[in-house]
Amino acid sequence: KKISDLQILSDAPIEKVISDTKILFNKVFNEFITNLMSTSNNYPDWLNEFLFSLRLSQFNYRNINEPISKTGYSYSRFAVLFKKYVGIPLVEYINRLKMNEAKELLLNTDLTTLDIASKLSFSSLSYFNRIYKKTFGCTPSETRKNK
Repeated sequence: KKISDLQILSDAPIEKVISDTKILFNKVFNEFITNLMSTSNNYPDWLNEFLFSLRLSQFNYRNINEPISKTGYSYSRFAVLFKKYVGIPLVEYINRLKMNEAKELLLNTDLTTLDIASKLSFSSLSYFNRIYKKTFGCTPSETRKNK
């Protein structure tokens, strides 16, 4: 409804449209953050904070130790606790996040598969392709071809 209202405002002065757009964006963003931060699970606060940091689009997969260090645990202890609470190994969880991001990039950008693999911190293109096919049942090029 709010977006429709903004379209109706197209005859309004540009300052009014910009102002209303900013207000709408802030409302949507606040709702998004509230939903993202909701702790409807039984995870400890340190794990919820870690998972939130992974969901941020600016997260750099090359530096996984940074958000882990904020929890106060070593990498190995954190990995054990992560699997205990989440039910899957940390590496598998991160690979799932990477694969979902890779699929979005394949479908919505012109980046090469090599660029995407590099952006997502994969050590080699063949490893990226193998994990992608294992996750989605098709290769990155098949995904892009069938979009």
